[in-house]
Amino acid sequence: MKFPLLRMPASPSSLRRLGVLGMNGRNTQLIMPANPRAYYPRVDDKLLTKTLCQQHGIPVPATYAVIEDYGAVRQLDEILAARGQLVIKPSRGAGGRGVMVVKSASKDGFQVSGQPTMTLADIRYHVLTSLAGFYSLGGHLDRVIIEQRIVCHPAFRLLSTDGTPDVRIILRRGIPVMAMVRLPTAASK
Repeated sequence: MKFPLLRMPASPSSLRRLGVLGMNGRNTQLIMPANPRAYYPRVDDKLLTKTLCQQHGIPVPATYAVIEDYGAVRQLDEILAARGQLVIKPSRGAGGRGVMVVKSASKDGFQVSGQPTMTLADIRYHVLTSLAGFYSLGGHLDRVIIEQRIVCHPAFRLLSTDGTPDVRIILRRGIPVMAMVRLPTAASK
């Protein structure tokens, strides 16, 4: 198929004519009809998704700790001290909300992507609000995953700002039908 040159930004209608499917179209035309609602908990909970991936031989970032209750937050300083880089995320968060990427630690605090230097108290507060459901789907109580930080591949360094892009491939009955690249931006932090 030959694609004509488009002026940027291209209009949604010109993209549709070329067969480009937006996120809403992807969700309503491909994802929702093929995925019964009963299976949503499998992907709405990152911890359950990681377990399913591991059971099927799909590599995932190493899990360093799971914080499931407020009392376990006391162990946070030990967990952070054992690792220089890591990611803290709510298990049932969506759209990147609540994800904290710790790039390094020093005696002055923690260097976190998109944030000024943070203290242990700042990170503890973030974990507590995550447990309380501040970032979770529907505001429900949540768990917090502390896992390995995946660093940006050199091919993406010029395209993204202060984050790690990912490529997502959507399969239909085991056949790749579309792919998307998620790029962190300054606006999205």
